[in-house]
Amino acid sequence: MKNLLIKALLTVLLCAFTQASFAKDWSLYDSYVKLHYQDGKVVTEGGAVESKAQVLFMFLTLSQNDKVSFDKLYAFTKAKLQKEQALVISKVENDNVTDNSINTLTNLFLAYDLICASELFNDSKYLTEAKAILASVKAQCTSTNALFGKVLTPYAKSASSELLTLNSSTYAPFVLQKIATVDEDFKELYFDSIKAVIKASGLGFVPDQLKFNQSGDFIIDKNTKAYLEAMNFYLWLSISSKSDPNRRLLLPTFENLISQTQKDLKTPLKVDFYTQEIFKQNALISITSLLNICDYKVKDYLRSQIKAHKFSKAENYEHLAALFATGIDELRFAFTSDGSLLIGN
Repeated sequence: MKNLLIKALLTVLLCAFTQASFAKDWSLYDSYVKLHYQDGKVVTEGGAVESKAQVLFMFLTLSQNDKVSFDKLYAFTKAKLQKEQALVISKVENDNVTDNSINTLTNLFLAYDLICASELFNDSKYLTEAKAILASVKAQCTSTNALFGKVLTPYAKSASSELLTLNSSTYAPFVLQKIATVDEDFKELYFDSIKAVIKASGLGFVPDQLKFNQSGDFIIDKNTKAYLEAMNFYLWLSISSKSDPNRRLLLPTFENLISQTQKDLKTPLKVDFYTQEIFKQNALISITSLLNICDYKVKDYLRSQIKAHKFSKAENYEHLAALFATGIDELRFAFTSDGSLLIGN
């Protein structure tokens, strides 16, 4: 009798968890749609369509199991942004290309979206197109260094230089873990890139740009800062699965951010590696990066800051970051150790 009661209680709790965790109503998501989404396009305040915002929102439509919106977003991306050997460029405005640079993170995220869509919607065409993107990323968005090996560069066809320059935000653990299940070459690319990130975090923070000379020495100059790219790196790291081995490897890079926030509930926004100054401000980009990594006292405070914020059309990426952070915090979606996407029924 006791076992039956326990089983019944667990069933009730599981049902309650599922309903609470994956409730369809999500006002933060709805407000983003109202501000930025226009029938297959994510539009900036100035009217442009940026591929990075496009592919990040594509992921969020997957988290809502919204195939109609996902397909519309992908159709526009293919028609207007996908230009060279399956890779997408950065920006168009009124159907005119205004930035033809090829951002590696954007293309990796697009491939990740398509891999997840192939599983969620049981359609192999998405996987075929993801593989084409990954083949082009390997061909155009990598560089070989004597110390680190072959790493993912921030952009395609980067200009040759004596310095190896990487962007920390390129390395989203859940994205690269999942991609590696489709294309094993990315296991080595990801691991070699992580080695560079760890080497550059000697001050206890990960910088936006990681610059190394030919000997593999990390170069610090007056422009070396941990700022927006670093906060994106920390956001991706914080929402990846706790059982992801690469997350555990990179977690020590979070310690200074956490300890600084715990002192006075002010989150570090920028760290100057040259002067070793820390600038603290409760900006959304740093709040969202820390939400899923801090203890409960700090977490509750960060939650209240996000909840109280009124997003404007100018805050496209801040809004997206808040959706990723709160989506994990509120159990609306989650990642497995290999980067697979889990959503509610």
